[in-house]
Formats: sequence, C-alpha cells, structure tokens
Amino acid sequence: MMRVLVADDDPLVCHAVCALVRAFGYEVLIAEDGLQAWEVIQRENIALLITDWQMPGLDGPSLIRRIRAAPLPHYISCLLLTVRDQRTDRIHGLDAGADDYLVKPVDPDELRARLAVASRIFRLEQDLREANTRLQELANEFQYQADHDPLTGLFNRQGVVSQAHLELNRAKRTGQMLAIALLDIDHFKQVNDRYGHIIGDQALIHVASLLRSVLRSYDRVGRWGGEEFLVLLPGTSVEASCCIAERMREQIATQPLVLPNHQQIALQMSIGVANTSAELPDLDALVAAADHALYAAKHRGRNRVVCYAHLRQT
Repeated sequence: MMRVLVADDDPLVCHAVCALVRAFGYEVLIAEDGLQAWEVIQRENIALLITDWQMPGLDGPSLIRRIRAAPLPHYISCLLLTVRDQRTDRIHGLDAGADDYLVKPVDPDELRARLAVASRIFRLEQDLREANTRLQELANEFQYQADHDPLTGLFNRQGVVSQAHLELNRAKRTGQMLAIALLDIDHFKQVNDRYGHIIGDQALIHVASLLRSVLRSYDRVGRWGGEEFLVLLPGTSVEASCCIAERMREQIATQPLVLPNHQQIALQMSIGVANTSAELPDLDALVAAADHALYAAKHRGRNRVVCYAHLRQT
C-alpha cells in the first residue's frame, strides 16, 4: 500500500486531509512540521508527501528542496498544500521541486485525482525496481554460466584464469606470495573406459567436492580441462602450499567414489605446485612451472605432490 505523509502544523487541516486520504484507501503518517517530516522521510518508505507551505522550522518549499537534493532510494511525489493561489506562488512551489499543489480548503475530488497520479508513479517505480532486480539476477546468472563449469560447479578455465589475474595483482600490491597447484587425476582414462563416461562425470564431481572441503574460504579452484584442476592459494609460502597440496592429494586418495551399488572406485592425483618469485612473475610462467612439477610427479610414480621450488634445489 502506498504510504502518504501529511505535514501540517494546523491540527484541524491535518485531521481533515488525513481523513480523506484514509477514505481513499491509503496509509497515512503525520508530521507536525517540516523538520519532523524530514525525520520521517529518512526512516520510512514514503511515496507521497502532502505538505503545508508555511510551517515552523522548515517550510514546505524548503522541505521539498531538501528531499530533491537528498540521495533517497526512491522518488517521493510532493504536493504543496497552501492558501496561496497566485501564479508566482505556484511557480515558486514548482521550482522548489513540488509535483503539484492543492489549495485550501482541499477539494476531495482534486485530492483523489492527485493521489491517483502519485499511486501510478509509485507502482511504475516499483515495477521498474523489480525489472532492474530481475535484469541484475539474469546478468549474474549469465556471468556465472560464462565462468563456471556446468558439470562440477567450479570455475571453468576462463573463470579461474580471471581469478588468477586478480590474485596476482593483489599479491603484487601486498607483497605476499601466491601459489598455484595444478592437479591431474591419475589414470582417469581407465575410469572412463571401465565404467563409462557417466561414472567418469560422477568422479569429476566427487573430486571437485573433496577439493572444496579441504581448501580455505579464500582459495579458488577451477576445472582446467578434462581431468585437470587448477587451485589458487593466496598468501601461501612454498612449504605451506606443499602442505595444502598434500592434504588435497590425501583427501582424494582416502575418499573413494561410492556407486549406488556400493562399489567403490579409488582415485588418485598427481599435483604440481609453483609459487610466485622473481623468476615466476606472471601467470604463464607460474602455470608452466606448476605443469613442469606435475610432470615430475607423474614421472616419479604418480599419486604425489612435487613443488617446483624443490625441483630447482635438486
């Protein structure tokens, strides 16, 4: 229901106007002067203000000017209630920001018509807000679909690359280290060949869920492609990133995929980890280093973590 604020320091006029507004089916709030009306407007959702011209503290035109200058969340229709009916007075009131005016004593039919106009504006603004909300929801949905993998719900390659650039920029600003881990499910082709691609998809969903369960709230994980995943570990040293990667590997190795027939499929992962440094300043260099470490993990027997920094020390 549209809420109407009536501001008038004359109790008799205020009572008469409020009675008419209620009779026409609107909710009414009352203010005894302009300053009190301004306080009500700041805390209540007011659609229409009916204000007397002359009031103590803050007169009608000044109140309307304050409303028009304020960053209020919605539009407030304003009617000036006055005994002044000269052309210059009307122009002065409209210049102050009033939408219209009513001459005392108020004619009920004129008031009803003005209320109907304000009600249409109120409904149109509501419809516009709802449409904008829906458009924003659709934009968010499209953005989610654009940067998330539909199977696992993780970031897709494009999404995780965008997140990686954000984290790299943050790391450069703060001077903190960023680690990335490149993960590959060992012998995943055998899972697809033996159980079929539907079970293979379930395995990917299972792995994605397990990765989420061991990562910190500010870590990011995405599906890099096929059975490969990329994890971003902000503010993480070489040793800490290797420990987190080991937790991921262990979680996958100790939590098999359980099929509806209670059959269990054991899964394992090889993981390569790289951390930002003078030699690895950008994403391409980091990914190449993590991929090199991942290759070493597979070459050493799979189901293990290899850190690029440790490779360079050997």
